[in-house]
Amino acid sequence: MSIETIEKDFMDKVSEKIKLLAEDKERFRVLTPFQFDDGDQLVIVLKRVDERWVLSDEAHTYLHLTYDIDENLLQGGSHRKFILKALSMFDVEDIDGELILNVSDGRYGDALYDFAQALLKITDVSYLSGERVQSTLKEHIDNIRKRLEQKIFKSETAVRQGIVDPILRSLAWPTEDTQIVFPEYPVGGGWADYALCDPPGNPRVFIEAKQVGRSLEEAEAQLSEYDSYVRVPIAIATDGQKWRFFHLSGEGRWNREVCELDIVTGDSKEIGAYLDRHLNYELICSGVSLKTLPIAPTVRS
Repeated sequence: MSIETIEKDFMDKVSEKIKLLAEDKERFRVLTPFQFDDGDQLVIVLKRVDERWVLSDEAHTYLHLTYDIDENLLQGGSHRKFILKALSMFDVEDIDGELILNVSDGRYGDALYDFAQALLKITDVSYLSGERVQSTLKEHIDNIRKRLEQKIFKSETAVRQGIVDPILRSLAWPTEDTQIVFPEYPVGGGWADYALCDPPGNPRVFIEAKQVGRSLEEAEAQLSEYDSYVRVPIAIATDGQKWRFFHLSGEGRWNREVCELDIVTGDSKEIGAYLDRHLNYELICSGVSLKTLPIAPTVRS
């Protein structure tokens, strides 16, 4: 098949704006209208490898993502699962960071369509991280604030379902996986409302929730009691409006000066940024959140 025919197939199947730029006789730059969110073009190359034609991103997609996402996050957890799912959907291979799709049976246009869709899908992984998570959190917090002011959360169950669960989901915790977000985790003679686990079944965070307006002293006492049996680095007491973060000192004593967030009186953007930094699923799993929590400033209005 001639290059002119391949280009026409690309245009017919994908976009009239596709152009092929020859770099040598067995390598062509594929110019497309597809972009990353920052306006940079997707890198796609059509090249001959071992008697077969393939489409390749020349390892550019991952490189571009690392501008905004820590490379370690891309290699594990929900980020990696997201990427692998996208690769599987379109039969794209990851060979040492280079994404490749074989052109089968001369179906160049179909291959380019699938490859471009795979790259675009992979770039959506950025929605799990950074400013996008914080933006989503801010929206949730603003919405929760309005409902708190309307006094619609009448019970602890309402706080858990209407406040805690949505915030955890915004922080990429898979609330549907009860071995990771473990409800009513048995500890000592009681049950922690939430155990956030990594690996599954191994608690890293305990959360004790109470009805809005109820004193958090009881929740703190429960968390301290749990620590006698299972030590976790982070514990949180909340009534939905106030979120108190605790961190164990080296001697096993609670540090009561870590942070208290107030969703009603605090700045929603600052609260979202703090939650993302210290309760994000990926950062808990990687240990990053624990490195700064003990010296984190109190965030209040």
